[in-house]
Amino acid sequence: MSADSKLIGQVAAVVPGHTIHAAVRVNLLSDDPATAAGFPAVGQQAFGLSDDHLVVCSRSSLSGRPKKFLLALPLADFAAVDFEPGKLQDRLTFTMRSGAQVEFSCVKVDPGAAFATALTAALKA
Repeated sequence: MSADSKLIGQVAAVVPGHTIHAAVRVNLLSDDPATAAGFPAVGQQAFGLSDDHLVVCSRSSLSGRPKKFLLALPLADFAAVDFEPGKLQDRLTFTMRSGAQVEFSCVKVDPGAAFATALTAALKA
């Protein structure tokens, strides 16, 4: 089992009622834009992508495993996602239809680019 599919399974285990197609572990970079965009102000999160929602879970700071389902944001609320690679961490920036933007970092071992690609494709569908 690949690391990507393992994380997808971990997110799916704490998010009933959603089939998860992609997942990534992230760290919130700033509370204020997050709450304005509808995301919880929780530093360490795991995202899962279902057919029509971005699901958000809290995650363990030690193991990185998703712990608790927090909320599901409708994909209709998203205008775009941008992925920016970095040396040690990559950056995901979500732009909401409201105009709010929120940034998250993800470590290199997580599939940030693949998650952004999957979300972009879902937004265009």
